Amino acid sequence: MSAMRLFFAVWPDDAARAALARLAAGPWPHGARPVAPEALHLTLAFLGEVDEALLPALTALGARLGQRCAPCRMRLTRAGVWPGGVAWLAPARTPAPLAGLVAALGAGLGELGVRTDTRRFKPHVTLARRAAPWTPGAPAAIAYPIDHLALLASDTGPGGARYRTLARWPLSGAKRRAAPV
Repeated sequence: MSAMRLFFAVWPDDAARAALARLAAGPWPHGARPVAPEALHLTLAFLGEVDEALLPALTALGARLGQRCAPCRMRLTRAGVWPGGVAWLAPARTPAPLAGLVAALGAGLGELGVRTDTRRFKPHVTLARRAAPWTPGAPAAIAYPIDHLALLASDTGPGGARYRTLARWPLSGAKRRAAPV
């Protein structure tokens, strides 16, 4: 058995990535580690170590969800730092199509016997790690299109985690788009 560290995520488009990278660059108090621009993403479901024999089933699930789920936009308007030192940017509310995608993904993963986090989904983009508690000012809203689903592998090494896209599917379900939050 060969295992891979996997997760489902949504990559930002170029405009959102540039805006997020400016925020991630800081300045940060007390030596936080900013997330590299190419690593900025929205995690939908972290799978952890998964036998690579499950890859065909995971890619089939991603393809089905891409056809069923609708795209939407998320506005990142809130910033903060969680007790573990993770600095984040998040929406004030989770768009309904995104919540539906995450619920369908969780159900599909459960049918495959893949365990995922059971805590309530809190959409966010991690900007830095090892950040000291601080009260950031309100950031300018960043529009983050949720228009695809990606299966990523996380490879860890001396320089930290690097993410590889194994598969990516456009969200082409119901054509109506949710109003911006």
